[in-house]
Amino acid sequence: MKAFSIAFAVLLLFFCSTALAQQEKLDPTWLEINQKMVEAFGEENLAKAKEYGEKAIEYLKKNNMNETLETATTLNNVGMVYYYSQDLPRAAGYMVQALALRRKLLGPDHMEVGATCRNLAEIYKSQAAIFFNEAERIQALHE
Repeated sequence: MKAFSIAFAVLLLFFCSTALAQQEKLDPTWLEINQKMVEAFGEENLAKAKEYGEKAIEYLKKNNMNETLETATTLNNVGMVYYYSQDLPRAAGYMVQALALRRKLLGPDHMEVGATCRNLAEIYKSQAAIFFNEAERIQALHE
């Protein structure tokens, strides 16, 4: 099941990156870094994917590209990497930023906004399951 989920996420990451590349003239250096992140993610090398993700964020900040489609995509992709790394708070932080930026740049009804909403919902669903299990464990101690 995890392999299927990762395969689906890789396709989504690739699709969003490809769709962006077709719509806009995107920064070629960013495209290269993002592609390496997607490839590492697809190979389930999450440490390397994080490294490329952080490199992409650093590159975008250095080049004053804070409110661009590249940044929105990077934040979404890095959020997915942290989600699969089980660092849910960090994943949620990146995804919330990605969602706000995509809404601002693309409007509330764009399909990439919907994709980011779905990603954020999955993160929150996982966090809720953790808290629910903890609540059940604590309740069982007191029964």
